[in-house]
Amino acid sequence: MSHMWPGSSWLEIGAEGIRWRHMFRQNVHYRWRDINSIGIINIRTQYNTHKIVELYIGPENIGVCLPDLYGKKARHLVEIIEAYRSIYT
Repeated sequence: MSHMWPGSSWLEIGAEGIRWRHMFRQNVHYRWRDINSIGIINIRTQYNTHKIVELYIGPENIGVCLPDLYGKKARHLVEIIEAYRSIYT
């Protein structure tokens, strides 16, 4: 659905950390030093299971889910994020 409006949703991974926007909502940004770990969680519905990438943030280790997989499989997206994280931390 978000692909119908160019620029409404995106993911940016770089030297400063990870940043995203979903469906025109405010940008979300986390610095690499604030991300403790990255994982995949399964969300079960009545009909199927969805994999979602989750970041664990700050001293409280709060889980923050990415709103989309941006055309990747969850495992591949985690590998990409971890590769950038290993370069910049």
